[in-house]
Amino acid sequence: MRFLKLVYYQVKQLYSKWFPIVYAVIAASVLLPYLAFHSTAGEAAQQPPMGRYIPLAVMALFTLVVTIGGTFAVAKQDVDFTFAAPIDPKQIFLARVIAQALIKIGFLLLVTLPLSSLEGPYDVALYLATLWSSGLLFSAAELSALLSGKVQRFLYIGVPIALIALLFIDPQITPLYGLFRPSPLRALEAVALATAYLAAAPYKRVEELSTNVYGVLTWTPQPRIIERPSALPHTLWGVIWHTSVGSTVNIRLKTPGSVTTVRQTRTNVFKSSLPIVAAVAAVYTFIVLHVSGTDEVEFTSIVGFLLLFNGFTSGFTTLMAERLWISLAADPIRYLRYRMAARTIIAAVLYAPWAAAFLIQSAVFPPSVFLDVALASAVLVLPSATWLLASVKPPPQIRELGVVQAPQRLSLWNLLQVLAASLYISFALFPYALAVVAYFLKLEFLWQIALIDAAVVLSLSAAFFYVVVLSERGAPLWSWAVSKLSENGYV
Repeated sequence: MRFLKLVYYQVKQLYSKWFPIVYAVIAASVLLPYLAFHSTAGEAAQQPPMGRYIPLAVMALFTLVVTIGGTFAVAKQDVDFTFAAPIDPKQIFLARVIAQALIKIGFLLLVTLPLSSLEGPYDVALYLATLWSSGLLFSAAELSALLSGKVQRFLYIGVPIALIALLFIDPQITPLYGLFRPSPLRALEAVALATAYLAAAPYKRVEELSTNVYGVLTWTPQPRIIERPSALPHTLWGVIWHTSVGSTVNIRLKTPGSVTTVRQTRTNVFKSSLPIVAAVAAVYTFIVLHVSGTDEVEFTSIVGFLLLFNGFTSGFTTLMAERLWISLAADPIRYLRYRMAARTIIAAVLYAPWAAAFLIQSAVFPPSVFLDVALASAVLVLPSATWLLASVKPPPQIRELGVVQAPQRLSLWNLLQVLAASLYISFALFPYALAVVAYFLKLEFLWQIALIDAAVVLSLSAAFFYVVVLSERGAPLWSWAVSKLSENGYV
């Protein structure tokens, strides 16, 4: 009973009061059509086509991005609760795994149930066992990876991602296929994997954080040769560009006494991110030049969507580290306009390899050039729009020691933000969709409409950038954003 109360506490920390209602509506929207057309769904699930596994691949990609580039979300009130409550930190970790698994279980239910073959209560029980075990597996793998070092992270997330990859190679050998064709063996494998991950979680690291979290997170200067520090630029634009491109990161070190310390250093975003982006874009170019037909269209469309969606999510998260009392001390409107200009330039540079990849692909698949239009629109719109949209209900701010002031809660507003992102992505990708239809149906007039729509997208995006960033007309918007951030506890 005490553990269930702890799980309930973690659920309340992660989800708002609106989330159960939204969760129930989504579940009903999946269950009711399935119950009405279950025979059709069962027939379709006999041999699920390759495209049915794409949502799971998106989930794997999201997990990979979060765990490789992220850090464990230690919130201040979580730390205080752990210190004050006489509870085993392992139980707190397990409760967090269960609470975080709920959203993953809901996603898996949404994308697999319509394609599942369930013939009776026995199949339903096997499906639910596989569903819950898979959600716990992904949640435990993600949290364990975030608590571990860079090498151990790959070990923790490697198995879940490999299971999803096997769906595209030989789905019969992965327990995740039990979400489409339930069987006792696949359910047993899923339960065993989830149990193994819960047993192999980094509990030693959990105990270290629970007993000395501030000591672990505290920056301990390391002995080094004293060098002449590099001076900051003397202009406001120079300072903003320097702090935008060179971000501060924490590097955790193990001393000979087995004490974890943290050393702060600065890293150039172009040096750290641009080579990875260029390498992935090069691999994408190689793949699309060797596929054709439906596979190329599906692959290209998914990549284009993910690039824009990732632009949205990264824009929201960068707001968490913003410090208003430093940034807005002099001229807040001017500062924010310069900051948005710097973020726009950074986005343009990081999207450039993908723009080149789509341009090369257009030699064999002409509609892909319209994805360059979507990227150009994203460069002009997303850096500013994401901050303005997030200002209404911003994510918890990161302050001293890199600690988030409160856990990130999933609420109705988050779903509205996702809806806004989806509407913009549809707007930016609509010329590409028209071009794909025109290309395969050989409709010249539709291709011309796609060109006109592309011009409209670019014009509206450029107008938004001019009003919000370059023109004084955007000052009321940024004044409103600063007020909303201050109201929500940003300092």
